[in-house]
Amino acid sequence: MTQICTIRSGSTGNSTLLRNRDTSLLIDVGIAYKAIREALCELGDTPPIQGVLITHEHIDHIKGLKTFLKRHPVTLYAGEDVVEYLLMKDMLVPGVEVECIDAGRPFCVGSMQITPFATPHDALQSFGFRFQSGEDTIAFATDLGIVTPQVESSLLGAQMVVLESNYDQRMLESGPYPYYLKRRIMGENGHLSNESCANMLKKLLQTGTKQVVLAHLSRENNLPSLAIENARTTLGQCDGYEEGMMGLFAAPAYEMLKPLCV
Repeated sequence: MTQICTIRSGSTGNSTLLRNRDTSLLIDVGIAYKAIREALCELGDTPPIQGVLITHEHIDHIKGLKTFLKRHPVTLYAGEDVVEYLLMKDMLVPGVEVECIDAGRPFCVGSMQITPFATPHDALQSFGFRFQSGEDTIAFATDLGIVTPQVESSLLGAQMVVLESNYDQRMLESGPYPYYLKRRIMGENGHLSNESCANMLKKLLQTGTKQVVLAHLSRENNLPSLAIENARTTLGQCDGYEEGMMGLFAAPAYEMLKPLCV
């Protein structure tokens, strides 16, 4: 059994726990160590964290990294450009083990096989991940402007998918953000809209995905109810779809999502 839990998810900070019987990983550490410690205590810190995966170098994904590594000197897995950035910004702990990762090159941590894939985002290097643990497959992709063919092939067939559903088009267009920022968010290297996310869910449904976590929702330009409603409406257009065929969950920005199991 593999379990995933978003500890926090949104523009103010991101961190997700993924674990099976003998391996635990954190995806991003963009929140205070206290919040992670409290989550691990609530969930049960077994097995202990064995590695940290960094999707990209934006502050809402690395803010708490150095403090975490001071208390948990585990291996850090990140792209080479991101590692150089972290070193330049003095965000790594001396002596910490670092492994540079590349898109399409699988690696293992404990009993999990992890395959990074590139995501289109305005960062030095941005990755999503596909996890294989026995017969369990989980895919994770946030911070992407569009679903590229590489992203799509990395998501299809996963039993559970964590996928960005960042903004509602109308809320963003009518909201207070300056024009340049709206263009950045809606661009091909920005973030994924509710509509684009929902369209991908139709393809996931056809390849057997049973649970989806809608992640990285914008605090200003989205609502969990809007993201869920959009996804349900779009899925309802699929032939043979019945309510409940795909479990839909919106990851909260300021609290932990209940753990979900494959």
